[in-house]
Amino acid sequence: MESSSSSRKSKFIKRVISPAIIRRKCPICLRDLKPRVAAATVLSDCFHSYCLDCIRKWSDLKRECHVCRSTFHS
Repeated sequence: MESSSSSRKSKFIKRVISPAIIRRKCPICLRDLKPRVAAATVLSDCFHSYCLDCIRKWSDLKRECHVCRSTFHS
């Protein structure tokens, strides 16, 4: 049986994360994003989506969205 926090996380991913990623490309590497938490992520302030590896590398250089320049925290 799935725990309630795991169930909430799964519902959040399906409702919020997946629609933000489907049919999108990472603005850094231009690869298609996959709606899997391990492969892609969405910034919480501006909702732009990236490959997880790309945004990690980018955040080592700058703490702002590559697209709109809004600041973010890791």
